[in-house]
Parts: sequence; structure tokens; C-alpha cells
Amino acid sequence: MSTTDAPRPIPELDVQQAYDRLTRADGDVRRPLLIDVRERHELEVIRAQGVVHLPLSTFADTWRELPRDHPLLFICATGRRSLVAAAHLQQNGFADLANVAGGTVEWRNRGLPVSSGPLAPGEGRLAND
Repeated sequence: MSTTDAPRPIPELDVQQAYDRLTRADGDVRRPLLIDVRERHELEVIRAQGVVHLPLSTFADTWRELPRDHPLLFICATGRRSLVAAAHLQQNGFADLANVAGGTVEWRNRGLPVSSGPLAPGEGRLAND
């Protein structure tokens, strides 16, 4: 295998960079989706506001639902499981994606907006564009 065949490293953003990208009001740029790959019981404890929930345990069956025309930011508890999901999508031709380093733990520690408790109806689902 030559070095040109090696996969690109998955870009990483710290939680503040991810939050800034999610809240940036720029009409020319598609707003990223924040994909949380943790299990539902983990989301009910704490989650970044506005996440789309696609647990890693079912990711092999659901990843095709993700839009290719939006930047995708992946988050989990600390950044390990989300990196697995992002790498899978990169291997399947997705280009505009990044892993959120530090995950939800760091998101909370930095005081960024979080929710907890059961997900509200429709919360965590992909919106139909």
C-alpha cells in the first residue's frame, strides 16, 4: 500500500470549535449535524443540545440515513466511539466530517449547553429536509 492509498486522518475539533460551527449564522454554509453515537440511556443522563442520535450499536444499519450534503460532527462520551463512526463514514465516501475530541464530558466541563432526562418526542432524530 502506498502512502497515497492510506486513509486521511479524521479531523478533530475541540468542543468549543464544534459548538462555534453549530451556532455560526452563515447563510452560505450548511449547518453541521452533531451526531451522538452513545446509547439512549447515556443520552438521558446528559447530552449536548441538538444532537442527532445514531447509537454505535446500530450504526451499521443506520448510517445510510445521514445526509451527504451536511457537515457531520461526531460525539460520544470522550471521543473514542465517535471516531469509529466517523472513520466508517470516511471509508464509505463521506468527506465533510469531524470527531469532537473530549466528547460530552468535555462539552459539559466547558459549560456548553446540555440537556438531560428522557428525549422529547422527535428529539435526536434526523429532520426531514
